Amino acid sequence: MQDTFHPDLFTGQVVLVVGGTTGIGAAIAGAFAALGAVVTVSGATRLECAAARENPDFSCRDAVPLDVRNEASARALLA
Repeated sequence: MQDTFHPDLFTGQVVLVVGGTTGIGAAIAGAFAALGAVVTVSGATRLECAAARENPDFSCRDAVPLDVRNEASARALLA
């Protein structure tokens, strides 16, 4: 990724990666962070978010729970 894009392409930008605590979402979040973005990821549960924060490879600002089926949960995340 670093060879393809300018290293600070996203410096000063804020990125939210829904589903970014595991798998492909975590890889996407890591790529944005490596390019200078301030990244917050969401996970399905508080436990999933806590596990992501404890991962030594976690390079995001925060991990927050989000239930996409619940409007109040989405509003709280974006407030």
